Amino acid sequence: MMEKIKRLIPGLIFTAILAWISILFQNINFIKSLQFSSLIIAILLGMLIKNLFPIPNIFHEGIRFSLKRILRLAIILLGFKLSFAEITQIGGKGLLLVIIVTTSTILFSMWLGKRVGLDKELSVLIGAGTGICGASAVAAVAPLIDAEEKIPHLLLQQ
Repeated sequence: MMEKIKRLIPGLIFTAILAWISILFQNINFIKSLQFSSLIIAILLGMLIKNLFPIPNIFHEGIRFSLKRILRLAIILLGFKLSFAEITQIGGKGLLLVIIVTTSTILFSMWLGKRVGLDKELSVLIGAGTGICGASAVAAVAPLIDAEEKIPHLLLQQ
């Protein structure tokens, strides 16, 4: 158990530093004016780093852990920001409309993806990103449908 934790630490430190830098970048006035979230900045930085520099093997396990476990937890916690009171404010009709629009967006993306020759997994990822909440939805859905390889340059992974 301790050996596994030791193998995770370098990648966890790497992703924590990347997250910290993304938060700092988000507070730069120019970037703030573009309204980029720290998640988008982290993805862009990850793409830049991965394409310019080889990621040493020592980081891979911790990066994978961050992607599969920590990111999922973060998305769940992000969902808790939407309180029960906010849900009740939109009412039953509003909630039904949100469910219908989100589902329709995902289904339409799957249908359109099939028509233009995209893989089913990639179509689902595009639909989730469009219908739910963008990059964080793609990152959360990809492991659930075994489609991490469909987005190789978006996320730091082996």
